[in-house]
Amino acid sequence: SETVDHREFTLLTRSLLEEHPELQALSWNPRITPSQLPNLSDMAKAQALPGFNVFQLNAAEQIENVTPRDDYFPILFIAPSASNQPALGYDIGSEPLRRRAIEAARSGKQVSMTPPLRLVQETASQQGVLILAPVFAASTDELTGFTVAVVRTDDMVEKALMHVKKDGFVISVRDITDNTDTLLYSNHQPA
Repeated sequence: SETVDHREFTLLTRSLLEEHPELQALSWNPRITPSQLPNLSDMAKAQALPGFNVFQLNAAEQIENVTPRDDYFPILFIAPSASNQPALGYDIGSEPLRRRAIEAARSGKQVSMTPPLRLVQETASQQGVLILAPVFAASTDELTGFTVAVVRTDDMVEKALMHVKKDGFVISVRDITDNTDTLLYSNHQPA
């Protein structure tokens, strides 16, 4: 559809989350220009999202107002909503790792993934990744936003291996893109 509303988003994500329990969340992050930003809270309230506010986190992970930029990518809709409520309104374009994934997806017009990072809604120490799929307007080919899948890496691998006997095996999953070697998961706890 040309516009995503809260009801449509909820209907779509319900079945996807049931089919893919490894997902922490699914979100819709529209591209918002500075001129659209003041009206976004009113629009969110009309979509039954009271108290919606666009924010970023500072170095101490405290909520603050977004700094001026050419565009913003706030989490407007997220499901499941209860466990991911702290992320609602977070501008994923405000943080460098997420911003790099945004730019890669936008310029390449393809799905992009962040490196492992701390999720805004994370209450433990587990890391996650965002998988961003850019959405472009059919008539103008202009970026309208991103559909985002949020994956807690430990949970995803544990669910994938839940029927595998792991005794005596060290299992690790690494991200080796862009000449990096980042550990995403390991069942080995160093002594």
